[in-house]
Amino acid sequence: MSKGVNRPATPDRRPLTADNGTLPQALDRLRPRLVPFDLHFFPEVYSTNDTAADLAASGRLAVPAIVTADRQTLGRGRMGRSWFTGRHSLAASFVLPIEPARPIQHLPILAGLAVRSALAELVGEIGVKIKWPNDLHIQGRKLAGLLCERR
Repeated sequence: MSKGVNRPATPDRRPLTADNGTLPQALDRLRPRLVPFDLHFFPEVYSTNDTAADLAASGRLAVPAIVTADRQTLGRGRMGRSWFTGRHSLAASFVLPIEPARPIQHLPILAGLAVRSALAELVGEIGVKIKWPNDLHIQGRKLAGLLCERR
């Protein structure tokens, strides 16, 4: 018998909201849909993207992986703009395998759509909008920024 996650025959596609039960119940419904990944957490980093690259260069990063930090002090956005996370924020870099069949220029919009869809599944349709090419906004305020890099 192989080790792994037992997946239900028909995945439960209901949005994961408080209306559907408690958070633990919602997480139990989400768990079968997750792909195994390495998770690296740091209280503070300069940049989660740079930290992911350093871990990969040292051979300590398996793909897929998530590198996350409570605080990011020298992150970067598009066109060299600075990006930091303060209190009550989350900085994360998702390290994914390269898919040669998918053009790299599709990644930023696919990432934005994926984050927007994940938020809708977790908290329902709350009006999260994608501001091209890499920001998510809610009620006119920036909720998240995405920076896609290929290294």
